[in-house]
Amino acid sequence: SRDDPDEGVAADEMLYAALESRIKEALWIHDTNLALDRANEYVALSPSSARGYMHRADVLFRSRQWSQCRSDCLVAARLAPPHADEAMYLLGQCYENEDSPEEAIGAYLSVLRVDPLAISAAQRLADLVRVHERPALRDWVAGYLDHLLSLEPVESWPAPYRDLPAPQSAIEEKEVIR
Repeated sequence: SRDDPDEGVAADEMLYAALESRIKEALWIHDTNLALDRANEYVALSPSSARGYMHRADVLFRSRQWSQCRSDCLVAARLAPPHADEAMYLLGQCYENEDSPEEAIGAYLSVLRVDPLAISAAQRLADLVRVHERPALRDWVAGYLDHLLSLEPVESWPAPYRDLPAPQSAIEEKEVIR
């Protein structure tokens, strides 16, 4: 029901997840037109959400619609700076597919500014600068990529609920019993 504003917000929140699933479903059955319709519906429902633009950019990328994909990537990067690395990486891939290596290099460098541990962006950058004769950048990115690849993987973080101290009341009871 959308009888009052709160119910409307709750209905939209449920619709986001449903639309995400329906976009993925359409991609799974290789119906990019249907996926694009659903992504457009997501963007229309929440035009200030970077996630909607990224869903649509993914569909556009799969459809080889580079120009529109680039546009959505740039909008997504502006709307959600903490997640701009994903948008800029996809933007770099669009530029590569359009045979625009300088722009792709700039996009991958932007990814590394946002996420210094982005190995995929460093690898794409290393490949590009090797092919397109950028010696200074090639040397820097080769060293940087070696550094990234030499890092030890971090063990998964412990679940916050597993290593909690005992409740205060339990500690006090033990002291009283002594």
